[in-house]
Amino acid sequence: MFTNLPREFLSKTSDQISLEKVDRNIFEITTPYRFSDGDHFSIVLKKEGQKWILTDEGDTFMHLEVLGISESSLMVGTRHKILSAILEQFSVKDRDGELILEIKDDNYELAFYNFSQALIRISDLEYLSQERAKNTFLEDFKGLIYQSVDSSRCIFNWYDSLKDPVGKYSVDCKINSMEKPLMIFALNSEEKTLKSIITIYELEKWNTPFFPIGIFKDMESINSRTVSRFTNVCQKTYSNLEEEENRFRIVNYLKEMASSK
Repeated sequence: MFTNLPREFLSKTSDQISLEKVDRNIFEITTPYRFSDGDHFSIVLKKEGQKWILTDEGDTFMHLEVLGISESSLMVGTRHKILSAILEQFSVKDRDGELILEIKDDNYELAFYNFSQALIRISDLEYLSQERAKNTFLEDFKGLIYQSVDSSRCIFNWYDSLKDPVGKYSVDCKINSMEKPLMIFALNSEEKTLKSIITIYELEKWNTPFFPIGIFKDMESINSRTVSRFTNVCQKTYSNLEEEENRFRIVNYLKEMASSK
């Protein structure tokens, strides 16, 4: 089987595909498929025990991280749902960051098609539009709140219907059942941060009892003067929702705050 493998594989795939022998039972596959920066996908055909597999050797997630999508952000929220659906659709497994697909019944053509399509779809996560990225952040934000506090205590997009009937000064999430309700702001842009500053000022002007918390999508992407103004009016802030360590701290903090009366 080793002798005929390159010929057998190539005969069942495209003439744009080439195999290069790296070691015994290991072949590097060159394809026309690329990331947005021009680098080719990494696809390796190799034998593990008695079976042949296709693997990206961990390159896809590492490449996406370089392009601005961290592996941790793929493990939560909307991106995680999309990723899980892709892996399930094409029978690809995530082995601690390495994507693999076992070739069954010597069906190299189908295996290669499924594996390459999975990598293409996963690489397309980079092209989420700004609006989709905004929605992804807000969905992740909601998921984090629900992970921390009973949903019955949460009101998303809350505003004071008596003092602000049109909802001009809204809060992304209000957590009730405490002397000072938590008012949590999801900050994913310069405009949203400035608007949240104004909302906090208005709530203070109305003598509304509340404790403000700000959660940034990425604090470093916001003008430092705006960040400084926000931190002057908000008692607790978190710089980046996508960082796993920050997520852990946010959940623990909200649980602790919500348990107090």
